[in-house]
Amino acid sequence: MKNIFLPGLLFLCPAAFSQQQTAIIKGTLEHIKEAPAYIYYSYEQDAQQIRDSTRVSGRDYTFSVHAAMPLVLSIRVRSFKDRSLPRSSIETSLFIQEGINRLISADSFVNISTPGLPANNEYRRLTALTEPVSQEMTQLYDEQRIAIRNKDTTATLLLQEKINIAVARYNKLHEDYARNNPTSPIALYALANSTGMHFDADTIAAIFDRFGSAVKNSEAGIAFREKTRAVKAGSRGTAPVFTQPDIDGKELSLESLKGKYVLLDFWASWCWPCRAQSPQLLRIYNRFKEKQFTILSVSLDKAGARAQWINAVKQDQMTWYNVSELNGFDNSAAKLYNIHQIPQNILIDPQGKIAGRNWDPDKLEKKLEAVLP
Repeated sequence: MKNIFLPGLLFLCPAAFSQQQTAIIKGTLEHIKEAPAYIYYSYEQDAQQIRDSTRVSGRDYTFSVHAAMPLVLSIRVRSFKDRSLPRSSIETSLFIQEGINRLISADSFVNISTPGLPANNEYRRLTALTEPVSQEMTQLYDEQRIAIRNKDTTATLLLQEKINIAVARYNKLHEDYARNNPTSPIALYALANSTGMHFDADTIAAIFDRFGSAVKNSEAGIAFREKTRAVKAGSRGTAPVFTQPDIDGKELSLESLKGKYVLLDFWASWCWPCRAQSPQLLRIYNRFKEKQFTILSVSLDKAGARAQWINAVKQDQMTWYNVSELNGFDNSAAKLYNIHQIPQNILIDPQGKIAGRNWDPDKLEKKLEAVLP
């Protein structure tokens, strides 16, 4: 029986180029000492993750997937709850496509060949380029979590700088692949994974325009085009106004802050990269708070996390304005500004116009130095 649940964290879903199709997976286990009794698999569909399993008969297994293709599929030889072995030794990901997909595991389950699957061959080629950076990012995030738990602000900030550089490299590798391989079956997947939070919508749109009409007019292509347009719209023009309750339950309106430069900061108490920026934001806030500058932080914590939100505000000394509807990414302000990942910020000028999006602390400080001498 299929087990469907909402993902715990929001992330870019693999791109799909068409409506619902059927992929038949036929796998063979060759020269594996102990063949598993079941194969477990998962994939993303309609912003949900679907998990299921199939029994192994002798050395073979078969199952079907009904979704938009091509699709990233994760398969493993242990249940999803089993964490007794390293994930890299029991699980692998691959691109599948409509029709029959032959998978051959030789010597070890994760050593899978996919004859006749051009989408997966391209996926493997792209993964070979990005895997070193991906591993580096994982290690840096682990180190940063330890630094934050130890309240080591210096180490936290240094690690955040390294993380930002690694993420930029990771995004650029995907962007370059999409630019250089516009006819690849995974070009849209690569482009979607290049965007992250801080992407140039004009650059991305130019790459997207080189894709074939089948990709651009697909369900995923149309959705991606709309996302790019929304980012453009949310990066210029008049800033949409909103009102939300602050920590004391009093309603606070963005409109009431007009006449100042306002950094609209989207974050959450559980978001380590968000909180890693707090010391720098505090320093910038203290420097410019008497010069027509303030910060309005919008927490995307969920209901039931009010105490965590308030504690994080106090621990990180976020002495500026703080509001939240405590409904996660369903926050009305997050929707107004097309926020799907955090941390993100928008700088609003005294006239209520958007002055830019996703300012890193150094760039923000230089901007404020120029406009608030």
